[in-house]
This record gives sequence, C-alpha cells and structure tokens, in this order.
Amino acid sequence: MVVLRNLFMGLFIVLFVVDIFSKKSYKIQYYVAITLGVVFSAVIWDWPIAVKVGFIALYVGLAVKTISDVRKRNVEMNADV
Repeated sequence: MVVLRNLFMGLFIVLFVVDIFSKKSYKIQYYVAITLGVVFSAVIWDWPIAVKVGFIALYVGLAVKTISDVRKRNVEMNADV
C-alpha cells in the first residue's frame, strides 16, 4: 500500500507541474492521482475502520464534484470558441 501511495503522490506532483507549464489542462488527471494517493494513505493509517471509510467517502465525493466542475468548465470554454 505504501508503494501505491507513493506512486500516486509522485504522479500527482508530475501532472501538477506539467499542468502549470503546459497549454493543455491536466487537472482531471492530477485530481484522480491525488485522490488515489489519499485513499491509499488512509488505508494504511491506524484509524478505526468507520473513520477511514468516512474519510475516504468524503474525499472521493469532493474529488468527483471537483472533477465534474472542471469538465463543465472545459465544455463551456470549448462551446464559446
């Protein structure tokens, strides 16, 4: 689990930097990477299972909302062009 957490956290950092310097947006990809990194982090934490599940559900819900907002914004920007 630690390897997966580090893999997705590293992927998040790479995609975040690429998003800053690129003309194309990589926001959806780095939101997915950070979400998976946080999920794997929560799995290895020494918390009660109910707190882990609640935390993961809250974070995934927030990530899905953010990703859908980014997609809507991209569709609106492309529709105006």
